[in-house]
Amino acid sequence: MRTFVAGLAVLASSIGSIAFAESHLVPTLEREFDVCQDRPSQPQFVTDLADDEPNKARLLQQVYRAEGMQRIVDANECSCETRFPTWDAAEAVYLERFSTADRNELREAISAFRRTANELRRIAKPICEQAGNW
Repeated sequence: MRTFVAGLAVLASSIGSIAFAESHLVPTLEREFDVCQDRPSQPQFVTDLADDEPNKARLLQQVYRAEGMQRIVDANECSCETRFPTWDAAEAVYLERFSTADRNELREAISAFRRTANELRRIAKPICEQAGNW
């Protein structure tokens, strides 16, 4: 019986700890970034795609990322507006070239845009570090 009572005490203590943690560690939906707090939000349809068609959402995100890196390299500057443009151009590329792509085409495109963004990142990063936006 004492073991049972001790077990209940441990369980009650654990439940109290969980409740305390939940009440103090509630996640917020607001994201905080190290740089460029006012960057454009991802369009709602991208968030919606992530649930049903994650490859399409990933592709659009990679197109956006590559576009931002390309803009930095082309302008040789890294303002927040350059690094984080609106999503309009990325959305247009996606809709024109990939909206009807099959799964394999999407995977290939994701890889290609990721490679492009990573190559441009090597050039863009020092530019952005100098501007304090990395």
